[in-house]
Amino acid sequence: MRANATQRAAACACTVVLLAGLALAAVTRPRPASANEDVTRRFWLWPKDAASANLRVFFELRDGEGTTRVDQSTNAVPYALLRGLTAADVVATTPETRKFEIVEDPGTLTFKGVFGNGGGKGVYDFTSDPAFQRQLERRGMRPASELEALQLALHHFKVAALDDVTASGLQGLTPADLVTMVDHGMT
Repeated sequence: MRANATQRAAACACTVVLLAGLALAAVTRPRPASANEDVTRRFWLWPKDAASANLRVFFELRDGEGTTRVDQSTNAVPYALLRGLTAADVVATTPETRKFEIVEDPGTLTFKGVFGNGGGKGVYDFTSDPAFQRQLERRGMRPASELEALQLALHHFKVAALDDVTASGLQGLTPADLVTMVDHGMT
């Protein structure tokens, strides 16, 4: 009986957090990128410890009206997830141009830059995963825009989280709502 009460309390807390996130989403809904916007994507990487690196990624949106928006995030990422880059590449004494990928449920981030002397920097690109788009549609959501899918990938959003949102009974969510939730720390 005690386990059931604990489970009910946890489920209620989760529902409250989801509802709070939706209320916040209604107030701070991100504006989707339009066709006339220019997007710049850059990154910096430096060692955190022997097993992981700090990765700072940001993108800058500029529209035709002179408005600029910058989003950024910094995460510690295990070298094992950086396909094509090792700790030795980052600390090498002779800098070299390298390419690596991070595969997330929403898509693949492809990074290209110069690495060595304890760090690296360059540009990145993003390719949305059609399977992720189908998962959104299966749950009654519209497909994510490229920018929304990128933002979800940068937050390591997982398809399993869609099941949690669906199970909570929330309806009418959009990928923009999911972006707002993860931007505000909801998991």
